[in-house]
Amino acid sequence: MERKIYINGKFFKQNEAFISVNEGGFLFGKGIFETMRAYSGTVFRLTEHLERILSSCRFLKIPFKENAQYLKEKIYQTLEVNKFLDAYLKLIISSGINKGSLTDATSSPTLVIIAREFEPYPQSIYKEGFRAIISKIRRNPYSPLAQHKNLNFLENVLAKREAEEKGKNEAIFIDPEGNLAEGAITNIFLVKQGSVISPALNSMILPGITRKVALEICSEVGIHTEERKVELKELYEAEEAFLTNSLMEIMPLVQVDSSLIGKGIPGTLTQKLEKEYRKKVSLELGLFSNRKMP
Repeated sequence: MERKIYINGKFFKQNEAFISVNEGGFLFGKGIFETMRAYSGTVFRLTEHLERILSSCRFLKIPFKENAQYLKEKIYQTLEVNKFLDAYLKLIISSGINKGSLTDATSSPTLVIIAREFEPYPQSIYKEGFRAIISKIRRNPYSPLAQHKNLNFLENVLAKREAEEKGKNEAIFIDPEGNLAEGAITNIFLVKQGSVISPALNSMILPGITRKVALEICSEVGIHTEERKVELKELYEAEEAFLTNSLMEIMPLVQVDSSLIGKGIPGTLTQKLEKEYRKKVSLELGLFSNRKMP
C-alpha cells in the first residue's frame, strides 16, 4: 500500500503530496518539526513532543491555532490510515503561504504529518557503539534557535555529512570556547566516576525528549547526574559516553575522532540505561508482549 501524507486536513498519496513554492518553510526555513517514534501503535512521550513544538510556534510567532489534542488526533489518524504500528513520524508546522514580507505572519500555517514503517538500528550497532567526530562547525552561542527544532537544519546536515565522509556515525558540535553542545541528530552524555554528565540546556542544545527521559531514569535508579558546562577534554577522559534521540533511544559512543572513550566498547552503565529505557517504554505504553525491542 502506498504511504499517505497528511497535509492541512487531507491525506494524499506520497507522489501527490505537495506544498506551494510560496510556503514560508520552503522559502525561508520558517517552521519547526518533531521526530517521534511509535511502538505498537502508540507514540512514546507524545505529549512532551507536542508541548515542545507548540512552544516553538509561539517563540517563532507562527500563529498555529490548533492545540495538542488536535495534533494528537491527526497523528494517530495518520498511523491508522497507513496501517502502521511501529513507525517513524515527522510532524512539521510551517509558516504558510508567504505574502511578500519576510516577517509576514500568515493566519494559515501548514501542517504536515509524515509516517513510515520504522526500521530499527541493527543490534550490532548497539553492541559496537557509535563513532563520532568533532565537527569543524562551531555552535553560535548567540543564536536564539538552538533550542528549537527549526527547518533551518543545514548546519546539522553539513556536520553529519562531514562525519559520514570520515567513516563515522555522528558529528558533535562544540561552542567557540571548546565546550560540548550536542550531536547533529543527538544529545550527548558522558560518564565519569559513576555520574552521568550532560551539557546543560544553556549550552546551545535542543531540550531533547529522550535526553529528559534518560535523566529521569538515572534519578529513578539512583545514578547521580550533572547538567552543566562540559569541556571537550572531559569527553576524551570519560569512562563511557552515549547519545540519545527518539529513534535510536540510547546509543553507546565509543570513539571521538581518533580517541577511544574508555575501553572503546559500550560501557556497563550505558548498557544498563539502554535496558532501563526500553523497560520504561514498555511500562508507559503497556507493551507486555515477548517481542524483543531494538
